[in-house]
Amino acid sequence: MTKRYSGYTEYCSKRRVVPVGLSLLLSMGVPVTAVAGGNTSAVGVAPVPVLHNAGVGINPQLALNQSSRGKSNAANAGASSFDFVKLDRSGRPLTNQSRSWRENGNAHAGTKWSCVRDSNTGLTWEVKTDNGGLRDKNWTYTWRPSTKATLSAVAQGKGSCGGTVGPYCDTATYIAAVNATNLCGYHDWRLPTEAELDTLVENKVDSPGPSIDTTWFPNKRKKDYWAAPPYPGGHALAWNAKIDYGYGDYSPKQAYAYFVRLVRGSAPQ
Repeated sequence: MTKRYSGYTEYCSKRRVVPVGLSLLLSMGVPVTAVAGGNTSAVGVAPVPVLHNAGVGINPQLALNQSSRGKSNAANAGASSFDFVKLDRSGRPLTNQSRSWRENGNAHAGTKWSCVRDSNTGLTWEVKTDNGGLRDKNWTYTWRPSTKATLSAVAQGKGSCGGTVGPYCDTATYIAAVNATNLCGYHDWRLPTEAELDTLVENKVDSPGPSIDTTWFPNKRKKDYWAAPPYPGGHALAWNAKIDYGYGDYSPKQAYAYFVRLVRGSAPQ
């Protein structure tokens, strides 16, 4: 279905099309044609799924009945609840899974963990820290497909990561840095897709959240998180998820800097 962009949010077939200015579309090279009434339409723009709407643009096996998922409850694991496991830096499950996070805690006491495995989806997620280190919750990055890709002059001035990945803060360099640490015993960390991010969302929590359970994922930020892959038309846009507000949109990959939560593994097919 053709999606119209006239500076307003439009809903069609239960999918949200976010506002995108005509000038931005043109600058990104998106094909635009004039239509009756002075409106414009972008041709070939992919459907945009509403993050809190299970089954709309989301692999049903990955969604795991998101509409009925409530509070995290490993004791009652299944399609209607989360089944999370806290992992230490080597990827071993913590002996004590019930204790709360402490920034100066440790895995032996069950008060600090490096990753969380979702036994329902098979995905393992990084956990953010609040210590100014590599995985600090406050760092932001521009979207970059690989460390070999050109980083624009605009992108070089974006992002904030305390010099933890070098002079420029971009997703590819961050991924490479995390993989070099063998986080939780793995070196295949990557950006999640929007559907994978949605598997963390508690749909019974109203906006503005937090819609991701901070019992398991401490140090979470409310704003945008980058996702993969980029805009399907090959243009300079990438998806960002506004998790606590239940939707997402496309943003210029190297003009904005957003948060990142890496994932590894694959969902059951």
